[in-house]
Amino acid sequence: MGAYERCGRGRELPLRRSRLQIEVEVANGAALRLIAALVAGQAGGGDKRGMQSAALLVVRAKGGYLGGTDRYIDIRVYDAPDPIKELERLYALHKLYFFTSDSADLIPITPALQKELEAILLTEPVNQPQKWLAAPQPSLNTTFLTALASFMYWENYDVRVRMDGKIDRVALEDIRKNRRPRR
Repeated sequence: MGAYERCGRGRELPLRRSRLQIEVEVANGAALRLIAALVAGQAGGGDKRGMQSAALLVVRAKGGYLGGTDRYIDIRVYDAPDPIKELERLYALHKLYFFTSDSADLIPITPALQKELEAILLTEPVNQPQKWLAAPQPSLNTTFLTALASFMYWENYDVRVRMDGKIDRVALEDIRKNRRPRR
């Protein structure tokens, strides 16, 4: 059953999606199916020469970086002990850095979350005299959001930057993961 939106008189109408949204969903589904096919092929005996490399190529008209190519996803692993696992890891990073936010992944920046992010913005970049944020902010304001955006650009979350008081959950999880103390 498709997604629906409620119109003014209480009727439910099919939710309209843009052609681009549909193309992106199809391409992402193709990528996941191709990876699943690699996994299934390997589980079924794989190549008799062994496993050393893997690749994933999904094309979509002008789907490449800034629309400059048709290579929507082009990831290659040339020499790895477990190339399919490495391909899956690289695909996850590709999605993080090149796919835009899903509206379901947007969460409001609460005062507690603002405080958590300020701790990063007040101390980073490390080994730089000027930090992203000079002082804690009394509320969620343009100064905080601009500092957060600058930080996110620096960290290569370019396609997930927002200025509306929300943050992408996927990017936030990665920010937290990258700042956990290492054992």
